Amino acid sequence: MTDPQHENGGAFPTLTLLPRSVWRGIRWLWRKTWRFSIALLILLIIAHIIFNFTAGRRLEAELARIRGAGDPLTVSEVAPPPVPDSENAALVYQQAFEGLPADEDNEIIADFISLPEHGEYPRPTLAQVEEILAAHEKELQLLEEASLMPAARFPVKWEVGFAAIFPHLAKMRGATRLLCAKALAEAHRGHSGEALESLAVIVRMGNHAATEPTIVAQLVRAAMMGILFASLPEILATAPPTAAESRAFYDLLDEVDVINPYVTAMKTERCNGLWAFDLVRRDGVFSAIQEIHQRLPRAAERALTRAWPVIRPVWEPLLKLDKIRYLQTMAQIVKLSHKTYAQSRDDYPQLKEQPQQVWYAPVSSMLSPVYPRLHGKRDGLLAELRVAQAALALRAYQIEHGEYPDSLEQIGERWEIEKDPFTGKPLVYQRVGDGYFIYSLGPDLTDNKGIDLRTARQGKAGIPSTEFTYDIPLRMSR
Repeated sequence: MTDPQHENGGAFPTLTLLPRSVWRGIRWLWRKTWRFSIALLILLIIAHIIFNFTAGRRLEAELARIRGAGDPLTVSEVAPPPVPDSENAALVYQQAFEGLPADEDNEIIADFISLPEHGEYPRPTLAQVEEILAAHEKELQLLEEASLMPAARFPVKWEVGFAAIFPHLAKMRGATRLLCAKALAEAHRGHSGEALESLAVIVRMGNHAATEPTIVAQLVRAAMMGILFASLPEILATAPPTAAESRAFYDLLDEVDVINPYVTAMKTERCNGLWAFDLVRRDGVFSAIQEIHQRLPRAAERALTRAWPVIRPVWEPLLKLDKIRYLQTMAQIVKLSHKTYAQSRDDYPQLKEQPQQVWYAPVSSMLSPVYPRLHGKRDGLLAELRVAQAALALRAYQIEHGEYPDSLEQIGERWEIEKDPFTGKPLVYQRVGDGYFIYSLGPDLTDNKGIDLRTARQGKAGIPSTEFTYDIPLRMSR
């Protein structure tokens, strides 16, 4: 008995569903058009070869332009240079990190530096904090010693691109909280110089973190300085520094380079992007998505990766155009990263959607972070530095004149108060009673009457910070 599923079908039983007349039509069409079909295929192959060659030449021109500017093209090129053990602060930092407060002690430290002195929730007592500080005196000494060393190079596998991990950066944030607690404790003892020196350790440690040419390192440095900035008003109010102490800390803040490390980090971001394109070319875009974002199920990733050797030759010129698009976008981003938010904010909307608007640029779309938001975070640090420097200058003026000035212009030329990096205009300054109120307008460019981010967040759990409107203020009551 004949199997109806295999009759005339062989390995393709579904073909028996086609009537004989259809098969006759297909054979007749092939006899009439095979020469034309083969000629068309040859023309398409030739066009593809020319297209691929042209795209390759354009890509090489883009890469040559980057090389000509002396910029790196691989992640290994941006890795910090080796540092002799005797000069490497990372080795000393790691000793300190091993003994940082954990669990309950860490929570006490975090609450002490974050909760207001007379707020709604009870703040840990000074005695509790001093007990923890005494138990970690060795770690505090190591942190100070490391911060004074010339360079820090932590063991990072730079060659793995996006897969590189930086566990020491989280430890630096923990160390920052401990140092802030020490600064506050010193201030409550009346030791203004020692309090500012503890903050100086944070500044120097942040400078070490920023030498790692990555966006995450710059964001961690900004977070560290944000912790410092939040503690500064209480320290200045509790133990007002002398004019000399104010000047020394002002000068230290003046040496903090925010822009150049950020520019270098953007160049590293470009190198990571090129690494991702190499991964795509080797393993396929689906495997790259799995490697970078881990969004695909493993079975789907394997199946799509197996199909890539067939897809890749056809997609090769489009992948090159995608890469060119990415490099052109990053060239503009690197250029803008030299500028403050006030100088560059009008240019970002033109760039934000560029890769997404091009159908052949899926990898560029995947790699494009939210650059304006990163730029805003960077300049948030700039604003904090400028507000903090203004506070130190105002303290020195108060010592000399017995009161705060009515305007920042009265401070004088010895203390340069730079403009708000977000607006390009002077910081907002107001006398309030015996004290004052000074602030930057922040990334929303709106005067929110000095409302800070913490206040703006109250009662709005789960809403991203980009939805808030806030300023970057510092208040002094006396």
